[in-house]
Amino acid sequence: MQCPACHANAPDHAKFCPQCGKSFDDDRSPAVSAADSPGIVKSIDLSEHDVWHGRYSPKAMIGTWVFLAVVSVVALAVAVFVQRAEAWWVVGLGLPLLWLSQALRLAYRRISVQYRLTNLWFEYKSGVLSRTIHRMDVIDMEDLQVEQSPIERMTGVGTIRIFSSDRTDPELRLIGIENVAAVSKQFDQVRLAQRRRRSLRVEGGMPSDIDAGHHV
Repeated sequence: MQCPACHANAPDHAKFCPQCGKSFDDDRSPAVSAADSPGIVKSIDLSEHDVWHGRYSPKAMIGTWVFLAVVSVVALAVAVFVQRAEAWWVVGLGLPLLWLSQALRLAYRRISVQYRLTNLWFEYKSGVLSRTIHRMDVIDMEDLQVEQSPIERMTGVGTIRIFSSDRTDPELRLIGIENVAAVSKQFDQVRLAQRRRRSLRVEGGMPSDIDAGHHV
């Protein structure tokens, strides 16, 4: 299906647009007020569906490859200039090991790091043999911060830092995010959309803590 507001594509079962957060129920059914049906708001979507999947992007290590290329050229030039066996050992053995170590680092991150964002939760999986799964309610996300180096800005990758009210994970650092600006916008839209739904649910008749505990 297509959003009538921003014309972005959305899953057929989606209740709101993953790009702009517009509720599709507003166009498909009349609004339900608290007076008509206390405690029930039909536009609230409690079903879970995926919004974004991701993993560590190879573009995040372009800066590393550029640095290794410069080091390799300099080391080769020095070896040619000094014409000593020790310098050629460094070029012939040290440089391949250096490149191999970074290639293994990239492979490990590609395998071990996985991200999943739904309209309700965010999951961050890390590790290979020993795996850690961080799961956070999107409504607990208080702020997002995007970090990019000069090279990352040219390639569109970066790091997203999530600050939350979650006691287990008050801060998460998501590295190697491709199209980081668009992804961070999706996080914001899902977070704000869920907060609007929670506020509608309260306005629809759920008692607040103050009302429930008030006695004269």
